[in-house]
Amino acid sequence: MRKATSCNFSLNAGFWNFRSKRHIFIYLAMVYVLVLIFYLALAITGTFSFSHIFDVYSLNFLHSKTDTLHELLVNNFLALFPVFTLSSNYPIVACTLINNLTVQVDLISELFFSDTKMQVLGSSAMGFNPHYLLKLYTRKGNDPACLLEDRPDSDPEIVVVDTISKIGQWRHYAIALVVIASATLIAFCTDNVLMLTSITGSYPGVGVQYIIPSIIAIYGRRFSTLNIGAEVPRAVRSPFSSSLWPIAMLIWSAFIVLMVILESCHAFTYLP
Repeated sequence: MRKATSCNFSLNAGFWNFRSKRHIFIYLAMVYVLVLIFYLALAITGTFSFSHIFDVYSLNFLHSKTDTLHELLVNNFLALFPVFTLSSNYPIVACTLINNLTVQVDLISELFFSDTKMQVLGSSAMGFNPHYLLKLYTRKGNDPACLLEDRPDSDPEIVVVDTISKIGQWRHYAIALVVIASATLIAFCTDNVLMLTSITGSYPGVGVQYIIPSIIAIYGRRFSTLNIGAEVPRAVRSPFSSSLWPIAMLIWSAFIVLMVILESCHAFTYLP
């Protein structure tokens, strides 16, 4: 269910087609019930089909006994199915990660650099395109490269020239190289998919899916109450509008991280 609920952003595209949003929560509940039925069917059939179930479900098909070529092809296809889906989604995920890292660099630059340096970097955090930089040039005679501030006594024609920011370009390429190189190095260093999914799902995954949304909900509601004051209409109000839900999610996140740490330290192996 974690992977199903982590992809809930894909549900938004389906809701735009609804002419009336009156029963949207009923439709949403139906979608999650279908997902739950699918995963229950997958878990029950796997329990009766395999003597030992791997945590990564697709690995079970690589270790199952096959008698015919047809079964061998089907098992290998099912085992490689996550590879196909992740490979097709990798360009989208990589572009998202590159953009997120670019925004982080912009925010850090905004904190430690002045406005002039931010303009030289061509940062998007200050409202500038990361690949382009607007420079004011003057043109008098055949000398278009003379800056306006260097010629205060003249009255030249001001031309706004949109030139490519070399620093912004190299920064974009460097971030893309870091994203691609890090994934490649991890693939060369280990093939333990269970370990990788445990780390990425338990620590960054908990932060992205539970901690950050809960904090945004707490402070967003506080900001909305102080500055807007109007309550959300009951017809479109979330069933999780209570202030206890974000707190419960933070407590649940701490419990999950604690259990993963104890499991990583093999703390449960010493229990009777």
